[in-house]
Amino acid sequence: MNRKTLYALWGAAWLAACATSPPGPIDQDSGTVGPVDVPVDTGGPDADPGDTSVPDVTRPDSGPGDSSADVPMDNPVDTAVDRPADTAMDTAMDTAVDRPADTTPGDTGACTDGRTRCGGECVDTSDDANHCGRCMNACAAGQRCAMGACGMATMDWSTNATDRDCDAPGVLGMRFMYSCPPGGTPGTVWGTGVYTHDSSVCGAAAHAGRITPTAGGMITIEYRAGQMAYTGSMRNGVSSNNYGSWRCSFAVVAPACAGGAMDCEGVCAAVATDPLHCGRCGNACGAMGSCAAGSCACAAGTTRCGASCVDTRTDAMHCGRCMNACPGGMACAGGSCGAPPATWSTNALDHDCAMPGVVGATFTYLCPPGGTAGSVWGTDVYTNDSSVCTAGVHFGRINLATGGMVTIQMAPGQAMYMGSMRNGITSSDYGMWGCSYLFR
Repeated sequence: MNRKTLYALWGAAWLAACATSPPGPIDQDSGTVGPVDVPVDTGGPDADPGDTSVPDVTRPDSGPGDSSADVPMDNPVDTAVDRPADTAMDTAMDTAVDRPADTTPGDTGACTDGRTRCGGECVDTSDDANHCGRCMNACAAGQRCAMGACGMATMDWSTNATDRDCDAPGVLGMRFMYSCPPGGTPGTVWGTGVYTHDSSVCGAAAHAGRITPTAGGMITIEYRAGQMAYTGSMRNGVSSNNYGSWRCSFAVVAPACAGGAMDCEGVCAAVATDPLHCGRCGNACGAMGSCAAGSCACAAGTTRCGASCVDTRTDAMHCGRCMNACPGGMACAGGSCGAPPATWSTNALDHDCAMPGVVGATFTYLCPPGGTAGSVWGTDVYTNDSSVCTAGVHFGRINLATGGMVTIQMAPGQAMYMGSMRNGITSSDYGMWGCSYLFR
């Protein structure tokens, strides 16, 4: 047998021996032989995703192949990207990227800034009327929550209702009770019946006739929508102010009106005498201005002429009787037309040529005797700030000693006024002026 044959026989024997040798080490995790075996788990992360051995229990998972739980605090199943266990507060399933304490919307974890989670929102239980002191502890109708306890709101007479805003959900239509102390001084109020929510709450209640500043008392307000305008008025000894657009309002709805008064648009009205609600709510007497026994009437000393109540003793359009107008700018005195009394310093500045109908209008003045000359600018045509009586002497209508009646006619302003000496009166030059008068 040559060497080549010996090598062939030896090689065949070696191959046979290899084919019948015992298997390699058994995987102690699964009891099976893997194509590439791995070491037994030792408490650290899995060495290979293909190893389905006993799950790790002391550390978080390192890959998606392991579906067991993390350390004891975290109960739900982890997802693709695992992190250390959440805190005990978090009982929801972990999100794709877990956090130490979930704060995303919908999570049931902790709230911030000292607030408490009640249902799906974080609230301040110290002043939340729906969760007063603890979740779901709602205050009774009209009560407020203060320092975690329900009760009536007590304030001074400057307190307003701005602690709630009409833009907040559920505020419109809500009612709240207040205790107004006796002996109050009403704060600032805007509106009538419906008030801006920065108005004094107790002041508005007194204005509306629900309480008096002397007695005070329990009141209830109701939040209303903001108004485009608020009208002020004087009612029950309290003056309120006008205001423009405002975002939030309230009305005083309790206590009930007393003494036979009717609730008219948020105020208690004595319809027998109230000129804004005469006989019934909303029936305003307007220019007549007076309500007696539930009917609109003119006030004492006035007479109804058309739609107005006038004093015929002094009204130049109704002098002595309705429709008896005084002519030529005369005044009405004692029910008779005549010239209005003037002093020697009286001018015509109350007649502005820029106003419609003034230019060309005539006015009569009664100048008293024993006059002292005032200032005059111009000759024949005078500035309207010149003394009317003195200009009348300069023009020659009257004299200082006896005075008398003069009538002027308003004229446009001039580019220049020339002074002169006439009838013992010296008038001055002047430049451009906006309004003049001359004598008729």
